[in-house]
Amino acid sequence: MTFDVVNSNFRTGEKTNRATFLTLFLGDSEKLLSPMNETFPDLGLKQFDCTEMSWVESVLFWTNFPAGTPVNILLSRVPQVLTHLKRKSDYLKNPIPKQGLEFIFKRIIELKSVMLTFNPYGGIMAEIPPSEKPFPHRAGNLAKHQYAIN
Repeated sequence: MTFDVVNSNFRTGEKTNRATFLTLFLGDSEKLLSPMNETFPDLGLKQFDCTEMSWVESVLFWTNFPAGTPVNILLSRVPQVLTHLKRKSDYLKNPIPKQGLEFIFKRIIELKSVMLTFNPYGGIMAEIPPSEKPFPHRAGNLAKHQYAIN
């Protein structure tokens, strides 16, 4: 989930926060819709909200290539775009209380060009024993949160 600042649709000239939910699900969207709508009914996820692609096509998606870009572009050693930004990551050990989230949302609007991204460490990842897939940041962390500014 990523939070960033956008123009308000309700108050001209004001800014607001936007929450964007992006996920990578290994399987078809039919298998995703039911558990998502049971767990997060307020999102109202529909079939047209989902884009199905192969795993290698998802590499293109996450690196902002346009839909339909041939996967062999990944063989090119020349960067398509140079992005300059600064990022810092921390780990979340306890849930953020409502007052904390309200402060964060207000501060993001004040700073204007900041993005805050949360990467959850629960779900299937929590079921994989550390002996099977070493990942040193797993123990005791609910999520990674990343601050970005450009």
